[in-house]
Amino acid sequence: MENAAEAQIPIRPPYGIQLNRFGMMLDLRSEGYLAAPHFQAFYNMIMDRYMRPVARLLLGTYGYDQQTFGFSIQYNPDKDKDLNPHTDASAATLNININLPNESFTGSEVDFQNHSAGRTVRTVFKPGLAIIHRGNVPHATHPITSGQRSNPVTWLYGERMQIPRGHSSSYGGVGVASPGVAIPQEVSAQERWQVPTAPKDEFAPF
Repeated sequence: MENAAEAQIPIRPPYGIQLNRFGMMLDLRSEGYLAAPHFQAFYNMIMDRYMRPVARLLLGTYGYDQQTFGFSIQYNPDKDKDLNPHTDASAATLNININLPNESFTGSEVDFQNHSAGRTVRTVFKPGLAIIHRGNVPHATHPITSGQRSNPVTWLYGERMQIPRGHSSSYGGVGVASPGVAIPQEVSAQERWQVPTAPKDEFAPF
């Protein structure tokens, strides 16, 4: 992704609730996405071999994870430095810091709001650290004060952007589960690692 940015290849930045001018779209259904074939193969491998099985095991997303979406964000004190409180239009979100060990930064902590417990959990990203969470958990990014932080962000959600009943997001117009969708409380190991066979839809959240 850094090579693509340095080459000044025209790529559309992500604009969800707030524009991140130096990020990029990763999913092939988004206009202006990063169309490098090897990266697209890597992106699909991350989703199918790691994110979906882990989300099914830890977050119970089975039935709401057939579709994927991805983009990257970049924080810099002189560019885009923070992100307002929001929720994601996903059943599960994976956020990975891809800074190299010598690419340090300060600030840019992420606060997750635990409304049921009435407390805030603050997370400090480090190179190689990945966080997976339910999309409906409110979170916000503090201003970065030095250096630069780069993270790809990937989402899982169901057909027609369905997310589990009762979940809401900051993006508006996101569907919840219909009464006809039956989601088992427990799934077998085989089901957990099963890759959806249905074709990807043609819709991208942004």
